[in-house]
Amino acid sequence: MTVVRVKGIKRYREPKTGKWYCYHRASGTRILAEFGTAAFFVELDKLNQKHAPKAAKDGTLAALIKAYRSSPAFQDLARRTQSDYQKVLDYLAIIDDTVLAEIDGPFVAELRDATYQLRKRRFANYVIAVLSAMLSFGIERGIVKENAVKGVKKVKRPKDAPEANRPWTPEERDIVLAEAPPHLQVPIAIGRYTGLREGDVIRLGKTAYANGTITVRTSKTGQEVFWPCVEPLAVILEGMPQHDAITLCANSRGMPWTESGFRASFFKFLGKLHADGRVGAGLTFHGLRHTVAGELAELGWDRRAIADALGQSDERQAGHYSRRANLRKKMTAIVQSLDTERNGKKVV
Repeated sequence: MTVVRVKGIKRYREPKTGKWYCYHRASGTRILAEFGTAAFFVELDKLNQKHAPKAAKDGTLAALIKAYRSSPAFQDLARRTQSDYQKVLDYLAIIDDTVLAEIDGPFVAELRDATYQLRKRRFANYVIAVLSAMLSFGIERGIVKENAVKGVKKVKRPKDAPEANRPWTPEERDIVLAEAPPHLQVPIAIGRYTGLREGDVIRLGKTAYANGTITVRTSKTGQEVFWPCVEPLAVILEGMPQHDAITLCANSRGMPWTESGFRASFFKFLGKLHADGRVGAGLTFHGLRHTVAGELAELGWDRRAIADALGQSDERQAGHYSRRANLRKKMTAIVQSLDTERNGKKVV
């Protein structure tokens, strides 16, 4: 029996009738002609031509995007960052025929405002951040002369908006770890006691934990991090269920976590706790990173030490993570000094 394999289509069999249907993969258009016939291939060829990717013209945003995506500047990004950038590049495809010489400050501001109306504040700011990275790349390659994003402000965060990735309260940390099933407890505990990013946690190999220490090179910055495990974390790691996955953390089936699978299970679990009134709103895995940074700041560690602990090459980000703890520590000292001063004087 001859097997015909055709690229660019997907076939679907209707369970009730047993009939097969064919769809053009790039456009999702159903192909009406019978599979394998001459009419089928004529129809497929017309769809391929209609939906063929446009050639990137020199001097356009499309050409810059193509050059950037094939460069080390993009290829060396962490997988999660590449995925996030790609969402922006796909979005910019609607204007990729724009001539680069036309991209100036007012153009970027208009793009920001239009994106804000369509996709909200965070995505609008991310779009101009990615565009800025591409334009900086273009300057180095002589593709553009200046970065038009510079001087264009981000969309301001509303004053009443909840804080993104807020630190977890001590009560929330205890409740979540106590209630989490083993396949979630292990990665959450690692995040809670080390501040590692979600992606780094679920990709940790089994050999990353040895002799009571977690050793990892972070995917985002390439910094090597060593975390001797405190007793609560060591107890969880030593008592975790056995599995055959090559990763330290595994899902309920004993398989390595995917990023989407972990996030779905994680937020479903937190959602139930929130619905039951056990934890507050806004808990995220990245909030544990802020939590650890805050704890280190409260203990008196400086920005460089916090940056090293979190695998950050830039101390400024460590300062961002720990700012709340520094403020709490400072204000506690201020109030104590005021209290001492007031109590030391006779009040008439």
